[in-house]
Amino acid sequence: MRNLRTAAVAAIVLTAGALLAGCTSTAPAPTATRTAAATNIPGLPAGVQQEASLPTDIPNDPAARATLQLSTCAKTDTGWKAGGTIANPGKKPVTRTITVFFTTEHATVIKSGQTKVTVDAGKKQDWSIAPAFAAAPKTLCVIRGVG
Repeated sequence: MRNLRTAAVAAIVLTAGALLAGCTSTAPAPTATRTAAATNIPGLPAGVQQEASLPTDIPNDPAARATLQLSTCAKTDTGWKAGGTIANPGKKPVTRTITVFFTTEHATVIKSGQTKVTVDAGKKQDWSIAPAFAAAPKTLCVIRGVG
């Protein structure tokens, strides 16, 4: 009797296995893909795209940042421009890297730009960043870092 039960259980298990095998797909598993840069993000004006690749290693020194002034944030024929002055209160020339994020009024970064400026000791130097891109009507200039 015990052998009969064992045989019956084995038959049920084998039948269930065969039925389940018939339900599985033989198609290959999907592979990960990269998506292209977004073109139509909800909430952005037509033609305006979110920045696809932002810098991640941005120099930022609070003391250097305090010497920077942003006096221009304006539309250009090809995009937008940020500019101003940076001072060097020290006794030796310094080279500063200035990074600006251009954003929508809701803080979506649509472009970034960087410039290097050398400032003589005790002097001020003009700086500007003017990348070409499709700007939003209310584009803002955000100083992301000064180092």
